[in-house]
Amino acid sequence: MNANKTFIGADGISLKYGYTVPNNPEAELVRLMIERTRGQVIVVADHSKWGVVSNFEVARIDQIPTLVTDDKFSAEARAELAARNVKVVVARTVPNSNSPASG
Repeated sequence: MNANKTFIGADGISLKYGYTVPNNPEAELVRLMIERTRGQVIVVADHSKWGVVSNFEVARIDQIPTLVTDDKFSAEARAELAARNVKVVVARTVPNSNSPASG
């Protein structure tokens, strides 16, 4: 399989250990998709993944130039990634209209 664009998830994002996932079969599949993508590879991960290191590295931070995350991702983390030429796209969270907190 080849792709023009690939979105991957990560269980951990670390400057030292890169993007990581919990098991080897998943890591092998993600690495293969990164290799077989002719266009953009984009990581999608929420703020809770920052600083987490899972079991298997799938890519170094500098290998994937775009991260899509939520608006709770810290400004400091965004700056650290920007210093490594990673574009951080923040998807704004919208309150669930059915939740008690929304009124």
